[in-house]
Amino acid sequence: MLFRRKIWFKAVIGLGAIILALLIFPWRGVKIFLEPPLAYISKITYGVTTSLKAWSEVNFLLKDNESLRQQVATLSTQNVALELCQQTIVELKKLSAISESVGFKQQGVEVIGEQVDDTGQSYIISRGRTSGLRIGTPLVAGLDNSSMVLVGIVTQVNEQTASFRLATAHGNQVLAQVVNTTRSPGVAVGEFNLAIRLKFVPLDEELIVGGPVVTSNLDPLVPPGLFIGRISEITKVSGDFWQSAVVVPPVFLERFRFLYALTAL
Repeated sequence: MLFRRKIWFKAVIGLGAIILALLIFPWRGVKIFLEPPLAYISKITYGVTTSLKAWSEVNFLLKDNESLRQQVATLSTQNVALELCQQTIVELKKLSAISESVGFKQQGVEVIGEQVDDTGQSYIISRGRTSGLRIGTPLVAGLDNSSMVLVGIVTQVNEQTASFRLATAHGNQVLAQVVNTTRSPGVAVGEFNLAIRLKFVPLDEELIVGGPVVTSNLDPLVPPGLFIGRISEITKVSGDFWQSAVVVPPVFLERFRFLYALTAL
């Protein structure tokens, strides 16, 4: 009982001291009691303000990053278009440097599409029967040394367009010869759009790796001397009358967009 009285006594004295302090020093008294909550509120307000500022900066950076992404995408697209233009210019320059083949007319064509059917992949060009193209017409591109490389042979002709298959297309054939002392004859046959197999070369003919292979003068629709590729491998089978060789074109034939169609006069 005495303990409770002491507690109440202390509480009354404390409350009286607070009231006296407020009466004598009103502002300082209020300040004493308000400082802790005001400091806490100020701390919270500062934290919220800092967070809002950081969020605003992050939001700005995100928008700026998205803008930069769009600019990079635009520049990448423009860069691809520029590379295509440069490649086209190079192709056209090489074509313009080609000398005309005697007895043949050079007609510029553009590859405008491609198609796949049971016979394999073929490419559509912008000229057809009205321009004198026919099945067997060769298509060529220019090389750095101003010579022509055989790209493909026309396999289907319409009035305004035609289709051709690459020289490497499976089953595609053209009469050829090796550039050596005996002009070894053979037939250049495409193998799965990867390479060309020179077949039916007499076994006694001398073939060497690296030897150039060109078109022969035996096909009236194909001018002689069109570069086909170089020998990379020679195959001889014991007891056979013929030998064969793998011929690799100097470039990827499917990369060309502009070509010459060589039509016989």
